[in-house]
Amino acid sequence: RRSWGMSFGLVPFSSVGYKVIDHETNMAGIGNADFLYQGTGGVNQLYLGTGFKPLFNLPRMFGKSEKLHRLYDTKFPTGMIKPDSVLKADHLKIRKILKRKKALQDISVGANASYLFGSINNQREAILPYGNNSFNTQVNTSTRFSDIYFDYGVQYCYTIDTFRGRDLKQNVQWLIGVNFAAQTNVRAKIDSLSYTYYTNSQGYPSLKDTIESTSNTHGTVTFPLSIGIGLGFKKGERWYVSADYAMQNWSSYSSFNQSGGLKNSMRASFGIQFVPNAAASGEYMKHINYRVGARYAQTALELYSTQLTEQAVSVGIGFPVGRNNQWKTYSMLNLGFEYGYRGTTDNGLIRENFYRFTIGFSINDLWFFKPKID
Repeated sequence: RRSWGMSFGLVPFSSVGYKVIDHETNMAGIGNADFLYQGTGGVNQLYLGTGFKPLFNLPRMFGKSEKLHRLYDTKFPTGMIKPDSVLKADHLKIRKILKRKKALQDISVGANASYLFGSINNQREAILPYGNNSFNTQVNTSTRFSDIYFDYGVQYCYTIDTFRGRDLKQNVQWLIGVNFAAQTNVRAKIDSLSYTYYTNSQGYPSLKDTIESTSNTHGTVTFPLSIGIGLGFKKGERWYVSADYAMQNWSSYSSFNQSGGLKNSMRASFGIQFVPNAAASGEYMKHINYRVGARYAQTALELYSTQLTEQAVSVGIGFPVGRNNQWKTYSMLNLGFEYGYRGTTDNGLIRENFYRFTIGFSINDLWFFKPKID
């Protein structure tokens, strides 16, 4: 239906991949020591989303309303014919009301219901120098997630099809959207193993004692509140420009009642898409989507009183696949490449460069639509 849509998919919700070594020198009574922190894994999101336009039928309802019939009526209650000035005023009033109701019908609301699953593995290790009668310590935890998660969104699209009384060759659309996810306690299980060990004279580790060993401990992980806002500009089917800003309150994150020591994060991004001529028939190259974008983010990590940032630029291309001739819509094969870096060389930290290739496939079709001819 034109007023309702649905989507589903499997996407990453979060990913973990880090390895940090903190080298301390001349510690009292110990000497030099290394502290190792590393993590792997991630959480996946299997989602089912839906969205609809709650005010989509306003123009049609106005067309059947008694108010419209009264305005169209050419007679006064006394039976006299309305003067031309009154008829003109009524017609202008009808146009204004209809325009306002058509604008309101483009408000959309939606929600995603997601199943979160996956595991995150963390390791902390203190490596002390050999021969000082101290023992190394290693703590390993594996957190497995399995729960339902919800997020919500609202979008408004304002279409401009005339300018100074003239019809535009290509409609111009302004879009604004807001998404929101409340702070949520997600159910999880944790396995934990902590032990001390020493390194023998040949350099091999040897277990000394087990400090803690637990498995399948039930608890919750608090995912923080997140909110984002986006703005888009679209001219016909050729140009689409968008920008968005999002923040997440990671300082309230906790896992099994333990604070994560994280900072609030933010992300700002900007993108452009260009299609040479979406209306051209029989010319495949003119239907290809070309994309370019950039983003900047303050991550939730802070080291040596420095909050780590991430910056990246990306390019992409979308190849149309198949076509729904009735609605002139395509499914799309999407390819993308991103280059960026995270971190800084300030305060003895490091900067990491990264490259990322992505491939995706989107299916664009209409379901549950009754054909006019069976």
